[in-house]
Amino acid sequence: MNPIFKKLNYKDQRQICIINAPSSFNKEMDELALLVSIKTSLTGVKKVEFFLAFVTRQQEVDDLTKKIVQLMEADGIPLS
Repeated sequence: MNPIFKKLNYKDQRQICIINAPSSFNKEMDELALLVSIKTSLTGVKKVEFFLAFVTRQQEVDDLTKKIVQLMEADGIPLS
């Protein structure tokens, strides 16, 4: 597994959400897709075990946070 996901505290979640990933992150996503289901949108997602978003503005953080909090597993660990 790519070391970036270890640094981000990825364990053995079965489904992860990666939102707004740049094309430069495709290699890492392709590697991880061999092990886990990756969602690139929150549409249809009922719960979030692992979430990674690429953002450039505080408003994006605020908007995603409102959505994620409702979908987060009880033992989710938000990283700031």
